[in-house]
Amino acid sequence: MIRFAKYIFSFITLFLSAASYCQLDSVTYFFDGNGALCSKQKAVYIAKGIKDDDRTKLIYYVEASGKQVMEATYTDPELS
Repeated sequence: MIRFAKYIFSFITLFLSAASYCQLDSVTYFFDGNGALCSKQKAVYIAKGIKDDDRTKLIYYVEASGKQVMEATYTDPELS
C-alpha cells in the first residue's frame, strides 16, 4: 500500500510540474498569402509567438497542413 501511494504521489508531482512548465507566455498571429495580418478565417499562415525576456520567437506554419515554414526571433516592442 505504501509503495502504491509513493507512485501516486510521484505521478501527481510530475503532472503538476509539467503543467506549470508548459504555461508559456504565447500568442497566435494569422497571416494571409501576402504576409499581412488577417482574421483566422482568411489565414494562409499561422505564427505562434513565444515571449522570452525582451525577445519574441515566432514559428510560422502553413495553416492547411500545419507544416513549419519559418522560425524567427524579433526584438520589436510592438510584438511584446
